[in-house]
Amino acid sequence: MRIPMTKSEWNPERLFSEIVMPAQMELIRMEYRGVRVDENLRQSRKAEFEQRIEELKSDPVLEGVNPWSPDQVKEKLRSWKVTRARSVDERTLKKIRAKRPDVAAFVTQVLECRKARKLKSTYMEAKTHDDGRLRTSYRLFTVETGRGRSGKDVFDLGTNMQNFPQSQRDWIVPDPGKVFWAADASQIEARVVAWLAQDDTYVHSFIEGHDVHTEHAVAMFNVPEERVRDTIPGSERSYRDSGKRVTHSWGYWISPYGLAARINDEIPELEYSVRDAENHLRALDKLRPGVVRWRLGLVEHLKSNRTLVTPFGRPRTFMGISRASDPIPSGLHREAVAHLPQSTAGDHMHRALVQTANELRRRGLDAECLLYTHDEIAGQCAPEHLDAVREVVCGAIQTPMPLTYGSYALECPADFGSGPSWKDSHP
Repeated sequence: MRIPMTKSEWNPERLFSEIVMPAQMELIRMEYRGVRVDENLRQSRKAEFEQRIEELKSDPVLEGVNPWSPDQVKEKLRSWKVTRARSVDERTLKKIRAKRPDVAAFVTQVLECRKARKLKSTYMEAKTHDDGRLRTSYRLFTVETGRGRSGKDVFDLGTNMQNFPQSQRDWIVPDPGKVFWAADASQIEARVVAWLAQDDTYVHSFIEGHDVHTEHAVAMFNVPEERVRDTIPGSERSYRDSGKRVTHSWGYWISPYGLAARINDEIPELEYSVRDAENHLRALDKLRPGVVRWRLGLVEHLKSNRTLVTPFGRPRTFMGISRASDPIPSGLHREAVAHLPQSTAGDHMHRALVQTANELRRRGLDAECLLYTHDEIAGQCAPEHLDAVREVVCGAIQTPMPLTYGSYALECPADFGSGPSWKDSHP
């Protein structure tokens, strides 16, 4: 089987000189600039969370246990003969919750307490610089896929802006007289999987303008399409958000147990079973047979060659142990399958960021890029330049990738939005 990611006009030298280094330089500029914070709103939100944390902590279901004390949580679980594990970290607690419904309420309350305090400490208490701006340090050389990672800067100030919760983005605001804007690549990783796999039905779903995340969410949760963007009761996520996660997880060859655990971790209200996961993954395999063939082709490729090259020319050699007796898929197989779309999408967005920033400067627009997540570029501009910014950033994201299906080059549509805050500008 031909592995389509191995033939491209791109190579490592061109990738480094035209995309990676220019993107890192632009990210350094963005780190230096930082973003403005509505401090009054942030402090108000912090006070609300402090009150919520106290309410969560005092809930009778905890029976007086301090949810942030590993020893107390461990002792309580042992009194119910639940576990002898040395750790009661998040992953362990979620496994316990899945296996022991009789203690699920206690475990859920512990996790909610920890989540609320972490949200408060990580974001609402993130330290700004003397100018009052919040910053993050972007790094493109710490992840095997080449995707960016962000966190506190060398002064131990700022926070991770790439995983900034949507619910807290309303206190990230533009400078006076400016408007916030944001653009993201629509379903980029799913599109890359479809083109890499050369799957007829998958590719044509995108070419014909279908929203595959919505299609999968409708099939998964049995909700009408007009309700697929509704928020799931008790959660911050919509049915489409969950469909998106299923699409990505399936594309990365996740196991039914892994998929069920992921959905239940993020949206426990769904009570998504392993059987549900098995049925859904089987249905997607049947719907997109080209993806199945592509994954099996990668398995054969790895038997003789551990190096894979993305369409942008980024090579990666997989060093994981592989035995003939290992099941298919093994951890090595899943790592390779996940790497290709993640890395390809990442380098495409790096290129789009560089193109956007350069074009904004070339045109002399009163606009700048301020934030960069895995599939989103955000910034601020003068209101009168908003249309021009939309044209620039959407054009950059929609630049064809070095992947084709017949005569169709892979072009990823961009969604654009604007408003008085980062949250309000969400496309």
